[in-house]
Amino acid sequence: MPRGLVLALSLLVASCSGPSTPEDYLALGRAAADQGDSAAAVLYYKNALQLDRSFLPARFELGMLYGELGNLLESERFLIPVVEGGFARELAVPALADAYFKQDKVFALDTLLGQQTALPEVPALSLQLALFQILWLAREGQPELAFATLAALGAEAQSCQRCLYTRAYLESFTQPAAAMVILERLVTEYPSASQAHLLLGQLALSLRDPRRAYKYFARFKRLQPLASYADLLLALSALQMDDRSAANQHVDQLLAHSPKQPVANHIKALLSFAEGNYEAAYLHAEQSTTHGLKTPANFLVAGVSAYQLANPEIAYQQLRKASVFYPDNAELQRLLLSLQLEFGDLAQAQASYLKQDLRSVQDLLFGNVMAYRLIKSGQFSAANSLLSSLANTAANHPALRLQTQVLRSQLDPSNSAGAADFSVSAEVAHNADQLATILLLLQSGAHEKALTHAQAWLAQSPEEVDALNALAYVSQQSADLVTAQRLYEKALQLNPENTPSLFFAAEQATRNGDNALASATYQQLLSFKPTSLAALQGLLRMTFARQYVPDFEALLAPLDYSSLSDDQMVAIADTLFRWQKYAKLEELLRRYQGERQWSDMLWMVWLKNSYFNAGVENFLEGFESYHRVNVQSDHVLFALSVLEQQGKWQLALDLIASLNEQMQRVTAIELTRAVSLLELGQGEAAQRVVDSLQDQEEISSSRLYVLGRLQEQRGDLAQAANYLTAHHAASPGFNSVTHLANVLLAAGRTEDLLALVERYLADNPSDDSTRLALALKVAPTHPDVALAILQEERADWLVLRSWELSYNVAWLYLKQGLFNDAQRYSANAVALKPDSDQVKALHGKVLLALEVPQI
Repeated sequence: MPRGLVLALSLLVASCSGPSTPEDYLALGRAAADQGDSAAAVLYYKNALQLDRSFLPARFELGMLYGELGNLLESERFLIPVVEGGFARELAVPALADAYFKQDKVFALDTLLGQQTALPEVPALSLQLALFQILWLAREGQPELAFATLAALGAEAQSCQRCLYTRAYLESFTQPAAAMVILERLVTEYPSASQAHLLLGQLALSLRDPRRAYKYFARFKRLQPLASYADLLLALSALQMDDRSAANQHVDQLLAHSPKQPVANHIKALLSFAEGNYEAAYLHAEQSTTHGLKTPANFLVAGVSAYQLANPEIAYQQLRKASVFYPDNAELQRLLLSLQLEFGDLAQAQASYLKQDLRSVQDLLFGNVMAYRLIKSGQFSAANSLLSSLANTAANHPALRLQTQVLRSQLDPSNSAGAADFSVSAEVAHNADQLATILLLLQSGAHEKALTHAQAWLAQSPEEVDALNALAYVSQQSADLVTAQRLYEKALQLNPENTPSLFFAAEQATRNGDNALASATYQQLLSFKPTSLAALQGLLRMTFARQYVPDFEALLAPLDYSSLSDDQMVAIADTLFRWQKYAKLEELLRRYQGERQWSDMLWMVWLKNSYFNAGVENFLEGFESYHRVNVQSDHVLFALSVLEQQGKWQLALDLIASLNEQMQRVTAIELTRAVSLLELGQGEAAQRVVDSLQDQEEISSSRLYVLGRLQEQRGDLAQAANYLTAHHAASPGFNSVTHLANVLLAAGRTEDLLALVERYLADNPSDDSTRLALALKVAPTHPDVALAILQEERADWLVLRSWELSYNVAWLYLKQGLFNDAQRYSANAVALKPDSDQVKALHGKVLLALEVPQI
């Protein structure tokens, strides 16, 4: 039994009586509350009220205790009669106002404040009432008046608990990072300030830092265990962290008490869907929608789940609602199309289909299936319109093009393919149906059904190349590479130009480390399919498996530059750029097309390349040529980004100064000017630019970056990290993640740094340059983690091409005692920089460690 209760009961025993009066139970309740036994305290207070319903001290204690525990409705119920009775006004009125404010009962709060008069003998009450008036103004959308009222209170409103909270609450509207700094001070001075932890969590979520948000919400829940929405906030944070286990735990606790809560049901639907529990996902999505949360995400989850549960009618109904909100979601539109075809809604299916960006083989396949069914249903005009559209699409697959042509021949016997008889057309359409079905099954996750279907098709047509490809592809998706290879090889025997077989062979050669064979296979593909972007990308990727610069003229010989697509040219440009072959890239751009025919993308490629090819001193001249054709602000921002990446801040300011006044006033360009000023050490000028944009409703990513860097320069690393975290979440990339890493490192927040690095590399596994930069940042404190990052093969090519990187990596391996690895990189650094005493000294240390005699 808690010590306080023992003492209270001993006093009652000493007086030879048990608790018999309201005052007796009040004493027991207070003793229990002091010992943290809130359940016993509630029981004692209620016993006191059973003896005397008008006993205000017990009502007051109950109201205060419920408020501390987070049960705001009960707190309000018990405090109202206490306030009306005039008992302990200096405590009860602020407590009731707090309950109203937390529940968003603005009218009740306004009424309560209007009824109160100041007590001269209790100045603290006057201050509390003034602070609630300020909070009410802010909640009602008058933050400027709220700020002015707070300032008028002067020094007295600087350090009390609610004073700090009010200041932070007002700052949260415009400066969330500044609000968090105030709140951190508040929870340090007043650890039990539950609302401060709640607001900290909400601000961390708004700044896209769910890990910190989860930490604050967990503290809030410990302080107010009866606040049911704490579990909801924890579940939301865990969901954003992709911690499904924690999210499930919190949402299950919430649903146990509130089974109809719409947001909780929505989260549970998402979690169940991710786990493949489609029955639960459908039920929770429906429950969430029924109780008011009619969101597109609920329609989507319910629709796809119903489809998985073989209930196409409900799936169609739900997905039609979802498609209104997700018009650009290709997979959703394709699934909806399949259902429209299934139900014979061909007119709607055709209308939906023609709105899509028809680029892929799957898109063309769907169109053929749809046209075939339109022909079968006698809708010849619609079929002809659809097939005419398909003939002009960018997708390029010989077999499917043939299908389209044969189908058109059925509508127009004079068509060039009219010699084909209907049996051929039916076979082609049958293949299209089979392929469409298998692809749909794979896309919906039904791998076993797809496998069974493909096996049955091949059993019926063992010499059909499409059937072999289909079963091979399903086997490949199921990681059965032995079966896939056997089937692809047979298909290649039947058709030496079967592209799926050759792509698989190239991938296998890459897995086996036979890069020469992989390159030769990609070149073979390009020799008869020169428009294949995937084959070209594969060939270019192979160049990074070697250390020497390839002969690009010979490598790209199979290409016909007159028929290249922009996507292919961009892929070539990216490869040449990484190899630093700037002059070659300029030559190929001119060979590909004249300037007049260049797309926006190619102009951007040219401008970036010109920085290195023509020299930085000629960049503004190049920009003038670029800007005459590309006049939009997005084009200007791209040019500025080239200068930002190279740290040419003064040149960026010069470029902005060359723009017309209207373009200079574009918010994003103004912010780029602020960044440039900041990087040139002109922080006050940068601050003035940011201040001039305060009336902008949206806090843009660039503005967050500027604010973060300003705080970093002023030495406030906590605020800097908050702003830069939000900037990185909005604009993830090399610049945002490395700047955030710098601040976290300077602040000594190494665990947060490791979490950042882990998340970024998981989301961007092929971002080699960022991988190297982050590895070197964590190396001083976590060399083992740095080595694990560097041991990825993708990073090795970049390291071995740079003496600085080779030097740093060699030093890292040396410090870890991995001398053989260190020698590989130190020797490479010497080869690349033979005149550097620093490099030779490190290599000497490595050789000494290996006990290799130096010559």
